[in-house]
Amino acid sequence: MLSSSLRTVTDKLRQAYKGVLLQISHNLDREHQKELRYYCSGLIPMHDTDTIDILRALEHEGKISWEDVDLLKDALCKIIRLDMVKKLTDFEIKRDLTLLLDFYVRKIQGLDLCCRCSVGVKRVAGHLVRLMEIVRDTVDIRATSLTVESSNDIRRALVEFDEEFDSGELTFSAWNEFTMLVLIAGEIIAVASEKKERREPVVELCFAAADELCSRMTEMGSWEEFCVQVKERYNLVYHRNMESNPCLSLQKRRAEVVQQLAAIFFPVDKGYN
Repeated sequence: MLSSSLRTVTDKLRQAYKGVLLQISHNLDREHQKELRYYCSGLIPMHDTDTIDILRALEHEGKISWEDVDLLKDALCKIIRLDMVKKLTDFEIKRDLTLLLDFYVRKIQGLDLCCRCSVGVKRVAGHLVRLMEIVRDTVDIRATSLTVESSNDIRRALVEFDEEFDSGELTFSAWNEFTMLVLIAGEIIAVASEKKERREPVVELCFAAADELCSRMTEMGSWEEFCVQVKERYNLVYHRNMESNPCLSLQKRRAEVVQQLAAIFFPVDKGYN
């Protein structure tokens, strides 16, 4: 199932991208349509007046796509529609997180890595995989992942881990908490992908996890900041020796995973909010 997920991931992201374009089309009034057409003059035929026609013309000319919405974001900034810029930014974050999780799962399972994601996404995924390789025999995430079979399951699992961060004894920065959530999401999806009988394809789990994580990232900063955080953490902790504690009940195992990851990856952040 996972080995053929590239087309499905691409299709899923293309549909999400089209959905955002439709939202933009529905939310631009006539005056903003005129301003958008003026800004894009020279790039598209002048007879395209409706927003959806302008957007389709930009696609046809290769100016925008699900992989690159920079020109459209710039245009919407110029016509002072920052609410629509935010929708595109959210899409970009969900896209990159979805591709990151899909690539992460493929890499740890030794599957085909020929996917259409940026070098930056692949690099971050590689850093996260290597970080988890250090502790894979020590930190038992699998025991907390066995019941995850659907999008709702992965969302609930991430919320439960997030609650563990809030109620646990350790405190650490928001970016470090977010990095752990991404690692946990990748590991949970990897376990779910091994099940022959699951309710939803792996791509749906990746997309749901990315959607759940997106709002957290936008509250803290940008995708670029996340990439910097992961690189710095990777450079700091790679090859460090690790120790583990025994696994307990399911609830205690979640606490154990959070405490172990925090102690291993973020030891300098204890007592820091």
